[in-house]
Amino acid sequence: MEETKIQPITTREEAWRRFNAAKNQKKELLASIEAQRNKEIERCTATLYNNGDMTIFKFGGQIIKFKTSKKLERYTEVKIWNHGFIEVMAQYKGIGLVEEYIDLNSILENLYIDPETFLSPIEKVEVKYE
Repeated sequence: MEETKIQPITTREEAWRRFNAAKNQKKELLASIEAQRNKEIERCTATLYNNGDMTIFKFGGQIIKFKTSKKLERYTEVKIWNHGFIEVMAQYKGIGLVEEYIDLNSILENLYIDPETFLSPIEKVEVKYE
């Protein structure tokens, strides 16, 4: 391994230049770490939203759609994710905000998809409209 020799600082401007260069390197490294962390979180995060009377659950390039009430305006937040069981807040026309429960296990079984295989990598579900 080749040894790097550090040149002595001779001027105040040189000191500031080196300081700013080191600061920029640190920012770039932190940004790179943050980007990697976000990719890892994204790989294990599923999304839930509705389009009219259809609920859409997306994960890993797979899209599961199922029928829901025509009065559903939108999902507002996922309160609990428990490997196929979702407790979610939903806004309904004429009713308001309601706590709703979705059992993805039975939906996946009806689609001949193994729930354990499909759901096991999911760590988080979030409401995200496109």
